[in-house]
Amino acid sequence: MSEIRLQKLDEITIFHCIGRFVYGSEDALWAAFSRLHGLRLAVLDLAGVTAMDAAGLGLLVALQKRAKKNGVDFRLLNLTPWIEDLLKLTNLRSVFVVCSVAEMFGLLCRAWSQTSVSRKTNSRRPLEVLDHAELAPVQGEA
Repeated sequence: MSEIRLQKLDEITIFHCIGRFVYGSEDALWAAFSRLHGLRLAVLDLAGVTAMDAAGLGLLVALQKRAKKNGVDFRLLNLTPWIEDLLKLTNLRSVFVVCSVAEMFGLLCRAWSQTSVSRKTNSRRPLEVLDHAELAPVQGEA
């Protein structure tokens, strides 16, 4: 089973990936990514991923290609040691941009400061957390 939680801040969206990203569960992340428009930066937080097979790796590559095609900056965050090893073993490590927590913090701070002007003139919430229920059907079983 996999779950995706989204954190949005203007044109930056963090996809918090939780669970197993194996054959049969790829639909959750693909659906969440496909439904969002106007992204400038998409970040996949992989800290909560407990398993990943070839289908999960293929999904990461497909998401990166789609992001590039649509002019979206695509990055990975919080690679666990075994995901890092898996990417190296499959020669995919050099394909992805992996940002550190410090880099991510800097990006979010810049986005937050840019929205502070819009918050003064707009009642829109600057940070919105969505879960899989709000993006149904974004939950898949492995």
